[in-house]
Amino acid sequence: MKRDVMLVMILLMAIVSCQQQVKKDGADNSGAMQKDTVFVKTVLATSKDLACGMSVTADVADTAHYNGKVYGFCSPDCKKGFQSDPETYLAQ
Repeated sequence: MKRDVMLVMILLMAIVSCQQQVKKDGADNSGAMQKDTVFVKTVLATSKDLACGMSVTADVADTAHYNGKVYGFCSPDCKKGFQSDPETYLAQ
């Protein structure tokens, strides 16, 4: 009997403390996504990584913006190489 009373008390304390955490948070994240949210597909300037020549049509690890165009790269290292001298890579 004493054990049952202790178990009920512990359960009540757990329920009350969980409810208090929700009240403290105050954020209402239960709403649906806004209908006016638009996701734009980025069109890459080339289908190949300019640094190594690898195709980036299936998977792009990183991108760089240069002269109003978006270039895709297979790795951050290729992006760094391109950013160090973009004109050299674009001339190839």
